[in-house]
Amino acid sequence: MGYTKGEWNIFKQDDDIHIENECSSEAIATLVGWNGDKVGEANAKLIACAPEMLKAMNEFIEAVESQDIIIQENTDNDGIEAIGSYLYQSFLRITKKATL
Repeated sequence: MGYTKGEWNIFKQDDDIHIENECSSEAIATLVGWNGDKVGEANAKLIACAPEMLKAMNEFIEAVESQDIIIQENTDNDGIEAIGSYLYQSFLRITKKATL
């Protein structure tokens, strides 16, 4: 299963916020009854960033798996290796969910 490729943007119209594909103005999602709510706008911006976030996570996973970035799975310190391992596992889990 795929998703709508390309950059996603938000467009406010009346009481709704639309998330659209930049290239085709294809509607991806609509948040109904927005009414200027800051949380609703923040949610729309987060949704609109989904393709870019997914791309960044996939690039990180690919770099780890191709060993462009070396991560030690079992580290005794709280350094960058532990952070990298955590990010790798988190991104892997999220990208699997996003591509179901």
